Amino acid sequence: MKTKFRRINIYTLILIGVITIGALVRLIDINQPLLEFFPQRQTQTAEITRNIYKNGWNDFWTPKVRYFTNGEPIPYVLEFPAYNGLVTVLYHLFGPNVIWGRIVSLIFFVLSSTIFYCLIKSSIIHHPSSIYALLLFVFSPLHILTSRSFQPEELALFLLLFAVYKKSWLIFSLAVLTKLPLALFAPVMF
Repeated sequence: MKTKFRRINIYTLILIGVITIGALVRLIDINQPLLEFFPQRQTQTAEITRNIYKNGWNDFWTPKVRYFTNGEPIPYVLEFPAYNGLVTVLYHLFGPNVIWGRIVSLIFFVLSSTIFYCLIKSSIIHHPSSIYALLLFVFSPLHILTSRSFQPEELALFLLLFAVYKKSWLIFSLAVLTKLPLALFAPVMF
Protein backbone atom coordinates (compact mmCIF):
# COMPACT_ATOMS: atom_id res chain seq x y z
CA MET A 1 0.00 0.00 0.00
CA LYS A 2 2.82 2.42 0.82
CA THR A 3 4.50 1.78 -2.55
CA LYS A 4 1.34 2.72 -4.44
CA PHE A 5 0.97 5.85 -2.31
CA ARG A 6 4.58 6.87 -3.01
CA ARG A 7 4.16 6.41 -6.76
CA ILE A 8 1.13 8.65 -6.80
CA ASN A 9 3.06 11.31 -4.89
CA ILE A 10 6.10 11.04 -7.16
CA TYR A 11 4.00 11.37 -10.32
CA THR A 12 2.04 14.23 -8.81
CA LEU A 13 5.29 16.02 -7.98
CA ILE A 14 6.60 15.39 -11.49
CA LEU A 15 3.34 16.72 -12.95
CA ILE A 16 3.55 19.88 -10.85
CA GLY A 17 7.24 20.29 -11.67
CA VAL A 18 6.82 19.92 -15.43
CA ILE A 19 3.88 22.33 -15.57
CA THR A 20 5.65 24.84 -13.30
CA ILE A 21 8.81 24.79 -15.42
CA GLY A 22 6.63 25.13 -18.54
CA ALA A 23 4.89 28.16 -17.01
CA LEU A 24 8.23 29.71 -16.04
CA VAL A 25 9.51 29.29 -19.62
CA ARG A 26 6.40 31.09 -20.85
CA LEU A 27 6.92 33.95 -18.39
CA ILE A 28 10.23 34.95 -20.04
CA ASP A 29 9.64 38.42 -21.61
CA ILE A 30 5.89 38.05 -21.03
CA ASN A 31 5.46 41.84 -21.19
CA GLN A 32 7.02 42.31 -24.62
CA PRO A 33 4.93 43.90 -27.41
CA LEU A 34 2.56 41.71 -29.42
CA LEU A 35 5.16 41.13 -32.12
CA GLU A 36 5.94 37.46 -31.67
CA PHE A 37 3.83 34.55 -32.93
CA PHE A 38 1.15 35.78 -35.40
CA PRO A 39 1.21 39.49 -34.43
CA GLN A 40 -1.74 40.44 -36.68
CA ARG A 41 -4.08 38.09 -34.85
CA GLN A 42 -2.79 39.11 -31.42
CA THR A 43 -3.24 42.78 -32.29
CA GLN A 44 -6.77 42.12 -33.53
CA THR A 45 -7.69 40.25 -30.32
CA ALA A 46 -6.15 43.02 -28.20
CA GLU A 47 -8.07 45.68 -30.12
CA ILE A 48 -11.38 43.86 -29.73
CA THR A 49 -10.68 43.58 -26.00
CA ARG A 50 -9.76 47.26 -25.76
CA ASN A 51 -12.95 48.26 -27.59
CA ILE A 52 -15.05 46.18 -25.19
CA TYR A 53 -13.24 47.87 -22.29
CA LYS A 54 -13.60 51.42 -23.66
CA ASN A 55 -17.02 51.25 -25.35
CA GLY A 56 -18.81 49.01 -22.86
CA TRP A 57 -20.20 45.52 -22.93
CA ASN A 58 -22.33 46.21 -26.03
CA ASP A 59 -19.14 45.64 -28.03
CA PHE A 60 -18.88 42.19 -26.41
CA TRP A 61 -21.88 41.01 -28.43
CA THR A 62 -20.59 42.67 -31.61
CA PRO A 63 -16.78 42.75 -31.49
CA LYS A 64 -15.30 45.64 -33.43
CA VAL A 65 -11.95 46.60 -34.95
CA ARG A 66 -10.66 49.85 -36.45
CA TYR A 67 -7.78 48.74 -38.63
CA PHE A 68 -9.97 48.22 -41.72
CA THR A 69 -11.13 51.85 -41.59
CA ASN A 70 -9.63 55.18 -40.65
CA GLY A 71 -11.31 55.81 -37.35
CA GLU A 72 -14.73 54.35 -36.61
CA PRO A 73 -14.75 50.72 -35.41
CA ILE A 74 -16.66 48.23 -37.56
CA PRO A 75 -18.03 44.80 -36.53
CA TYR A 76 -15.60 41.94 -37.06
CA VAL A 77 -16.76 38.62 -35.66
CA LEU A 78 -14.52 35.56 -35.96
CA GLU A 79 -15.53 33.71 -32.81
CA PHE A 80 -17.47 34.18 -29.62
CA PRO A 81 -15.43 36.66 -27.55
CA ALA A 82 -15.31 34.67 -24.28
CA TYR A 83 -11.54 35.16 -24.07
CA ASN A 84 -11.92 38.90 -24.72
CA GLY A 85 -14.55 39.10 -22.00
CA LEU A 86 -12.26 37.42 -19.46
CA VAL A 87 -9.42 39.80 -20.30
CA THR A 88 -11.79 42.78 -20.16
CA VAL A 89 -12.76 41.83 -16.60
CA LEU A 90 -9.05 41.94 -15.71
CA TYR A 91 -8.77 45.32 -17.46
CA HIS A 92 -11.54 46.64 -15.22
CA LEU A 93 -9.90 45.21 -12.09
CA PHE A 94 -6.24 46.08 -12.75
CA GLY A 95 -6.19 48.55 -15.65
CA PRO A 96 -5.72 47.96 -19.38
CA ASN A 97 -2.46 46.21 -20.22
CA VAL A 98 -1.77 43.54 -22.84
CA ILE A 99 -0.03 41.43 -20.21
CA TRP A 100 -3.47 40.42 -18.85
CA GLY A 101 -4.31 38.68 -22.13
CA ARG A 102 -1.08 36.74 -21.90
CA ILE A 103 -1.73 35.87 -18.25
CA VAL A 104 -5.19 34.51 -19.15
CA SER A 105 -3.56 32.35 -21.84
CA LEU A 106 -0.98 31.19 -19.30
CA ILE A 107 -3.70 30.23 -16.81
CA PHE A 108 -5.45 28.17 -19.47
CA PHE A 109 -2.10 26.58 -20.36
CA VAL A 110 -1.78 25.31 -16.77
CA LEU A 111 -5.36 24.03 -16.80
CA SER A 112 -5.08 22.40 -20.23
CA SER A 113 -1.78 20.73 -19.28
CA THR A 114 -3.38 19.26 -16.18
CA ILE A 115 -6.40 18.00 -18.14
CA PHE A 116 -4.11 16.64 -20.86
CA TYR A 117 -2.15 14.66 -18.27
CA CYS A 118 -5.35 13.28 -16.73
CA LEU A 119 -6.66 12.34 -20.17
CA ILE A 120 -3.43 10.56 -21.13
CA LYS A 121 -3.11 8.88 -17.73
CA SER A 122 -6.63 7.50 -18.02
CA SER A 123 -5.87 5.95 -21.41
CA ILE A 124 -2.29 4.72 -20.78
CA ILE A 125 -1.47 2.15 -18.14
CA HIS A 126 2.18 3.13 -17.59
CA HIS A 127 2.68 6.45 -15.83
CA PRO A 128 6.13 7.13 -17.34
CA SER A 129 4.52 7.23 -20.79
CA SER A 130 2.02 9.83 -19.60
CA ILE A 131 4.89 11.95 -18.23
CA TYR A 132 6.67 11.74 -21.61
CA ALA A 133 3.48 12.78 -23.38
CA LEU A 134 3.10 15.69 -20.96
CA LEU A 135 6.69 16.77 -21.62
CA LEU A 136 6.02 16.85 -25.37
CA PHE A 137 2.76 18.73 -24.82
CA VAL A 138 4.27 21.34 -22.49
CA PHE A 139 7.54 21.96 -24.31
CA SER A 140 6.40 21.82 -27.93
CA PRO A 141 7.76 25.04 -29.50
CA LEU A 142 4.45 25.85 -31.18
CA HIS A 143 2.56 25.30 -27.93
CA ILE A 144 4.99 27.58 -26.09
CA LEU A 145 4.27 30.34 -28.61
CA THR A 146 0.49 29.99 -28.65
CA SER A 147 0.08 29.54 -24.90
CA ARG A 148 1.74 32.88 -24.14
CA SER A 149 0.05 34.89 -26.88
CA PHE A 150 -2.89 37.28 -26.69
CA GLN A 151 -5.25 34.87 -28.47
CA PRO A 152 -8.14 32.54 -27.50
CA GLU A 153 -6.33 29.41 -28.72
CA GLU A 154 -5.37 28.17 -25.25
CA LEU A 155 -8.90 28.67 -23.92
CA ALA A 156 -10.23 26.69 -26.89
CA LEU A 157 -7.65 23.94 -26.34
CA PHE A 158 -8.57 23.72 -22.66
CA LEU A 159 -12.29 23.46 -23.48
CA LEU A 160 -11.62 20.80 -26.14
CA LEU A 161 -9.48 18.66 -23.84
CA PHE A 162 -11.93 19.09 -20.97
CA ALA A 163 -14.83 18.09 -23.26
CA VAL A 164 -13.03 14.93 -24.34
CA TYR A 165 -12.02 14.10 -20.77
CA LYS A 166 -15.54 14.59 -19.40
CA LYS A 167 -17.24 13.30 -22.59
CA SER A 168 -19.41 16.41 -22.53
CA TRP A 169 -21.10 17.74 -25.64
CA LEU A 170 -21.95 20.97 -23.79
CA ILE A 171 -18.30 21.75 -23.10
CA PHE A 172 -17.43 20.70 -26.67
CA SER A 173 -20.03 23.20 -27.91
CA LEU A 174 -18.33 25.93 -25.88
CA ALA A 175 -14.99 24.94 -27.43
CA VAL A 176 -16.45 25.18 -30.93
CA LEU A 177 -18.05 28.50 -30.03
CA THR A 178 -14.63 29.74 -28.94
CA LYS A 179 -12.88 28.45 -32.09
CA LEU A 180 -15.06 27.20 -34.95
CA PRO A 181 -12.43 24.89 -36.55
CA LEU A 182 -12.59 22.71 -33.43
CA ALA A 183 -15.82 21.31 -34.87
CA LEU A 184 -13.52 19.01 -36.84
CA PHE A 185 -12.90 17.13 -33.58
CA ALA A 186 -16.56 16.03 -33.36
CA PRO A 187 -15.66 12.43 -34.39
CA VAL A 188 -13.42 12.23 -31.30
CA MET A 189 -16.46 12.97 -29.15
CA PHE A 190 -18.37 10.05 -30.70
